Amino acid sequence: MRSGDQRDFENQAEVVVSLDILRTPEERERLTNLIECVNVAGQELIARALLIPT
Repeated sequence: MRSGDQRDFENQAEVVVSLDILRTPEERERLTNLIECVNVAGQELIARALLIPT
């Protein structure tokens, strides 16, 4: 089985590939901003589930 770190690395690699195929810098920036928002929201949900103050 792969470790969580290995899966995270693979997921990030897929995002980089996806960013490369976008046509314009604006599209890349919008997707990057969306990914960052989703990451923050996910971290907040995990923290709440674990009862860790954010």
